[in-house]
Amino acid sequence: MPENKVIELPESVSRTIYDRLVVLGPGAISDHVTKVVEEIVLSFYEEILRLREERDQLQRDLIGTKGPIPMIIACPACRVRHIDTGEWATRVHHTHACQHCGVVWRPAVHPTVGVLFLPGFKNEI
Repeated sequence: MPENKVIELPESVSRTIYDRLVVLGPGAISDHVTKVVEEIVLSFYEEILRLREERDQLQRDLIGTKGPIPMIIACPACRVRHIDTGEWATRVHHTHACQHCGVVWRPAVHPTVGVLFLPGFKNEI
């Protein structure tokens, strides 16, 4: 038999769940628990997405740029150069995945983008 695990929720979450269930009444609780929990999870997920966007904007404001910091990045495991292209060249992110070996890492606290050459330097290859 699987062990029952107790998950401690923040007071605001548990209060929201309780309030939603009380409104339904005792007879309807078993029929609607899944729907109510899904609604609550969705509302928290939407809030998380909003907060992530707000965080990204604050990071852009903090470093004084409209995009990620260009860096020459190499995978810490296999040392293969990591170059962001397409959407990832302008998308705010600080976690990178090596396309050669699959390692995931964060080269800096601020959002970064892997580039072939740093801005302002001449292509001498």
